[in-house]
Amino acid sequence: MLDKIKSLSHKRLFEIGLTIIFLAPIIGMFLPFNSWKHAIIQGLMYGIALLIVIIASDKKHKNSKR
Repeated sequence: MLDKIKSLSHKRLFEIGLTIIFLAPIIGMFLPFNSWKHAIIQGLMYGIALLIVIIASDKKHKNSKR
């Protein structure tokens, strides 16, 4: 699974990460959870999005050093 994510271009990964970051609060508003479940789900979404953006940044910097 991680290989499939890393095979995408850095621009596409960055777009996916930012989309998750921007949509996480909107998705959270429509899910009927109590505050703890809401916080955990939001944290997981932000964590995954952050990892995707970091992978995109790493790919871009590896390509620019060549």
